[in-house]
Amino acid sequence: MSQPSPLRSILFTLLGFYRVPWRALSGAALVALLWLDEWVWGIEAAAERISWARGRSLPLGLRALGAQIGEAVDMRAPLLIHNPQDRLRQLTIGSRTHIGKDCLLDLTAPIHIGASVTLAMRVTLITHVDTYYSPLREGGLPSTTGPVTIEDGAYLGAGVTVLHGVRIGRCAVVGAGALVREDVPPYTVVAGVPARIIRGLDTDRSTDGVSSP
Repeated sequence: MSQPSPLRSILFTLLGFYRVPWRALSGAALVALLWLDEWVWGIEAAAERISWARGRSLPLGLRALGAQIGEAVDMRAPLLIHNPQDRLRQLTIGSRTHIGKDCLLDLTAPIHIGASVTLAMRVTLITHVDTYYSPLREGGLPSTTGPVTIEDGAYLGAGVTVLHGVRIGRCAVVGAGALVREDVPPYTVVAGVPARIIRGLDTDRSTDGVSSP
């Protein structure tokens, strides 16, 4: 591998000193724009802008709109916020949690994501069903809502969909592409459509690095 030239290394070092103030200024600008969007166009417009915020600006923007976000949360853009209610106060994310690209959070009802949780790319958390103008609304498929809870230490693989009213237990593992329509017990592995229990986990190893509730 070729080594970077001394001049290039010096240049990157000097520019690095400007990263901290730049982050502070860009974060403040994002918050101001979010508040302006909310005031002029409503919370939907602010949520759309937030979806493309990057790096440390994403948790900062969520907090500015009322979400409870823990420390050292790692989020990747885009983060899609659907149907925000009561600003973003229905969203809670614990510390040291990772949320991958293209995740969708439906905030029709509350979503609680615990600490040390991993949501891989394209995870979808759905908190409601609404058939709108379909005649199914009158009996066959009435509108329903329910919170989604992901407890500490859980792992959701790429493309997982969690339906309304579901709780994913502590340190549970949900295989990629699964459709979760029922609660998942702690320390279990589930997979499939619909998701079914595959096996249990060693609770001693599963709790390593996960804070106590």
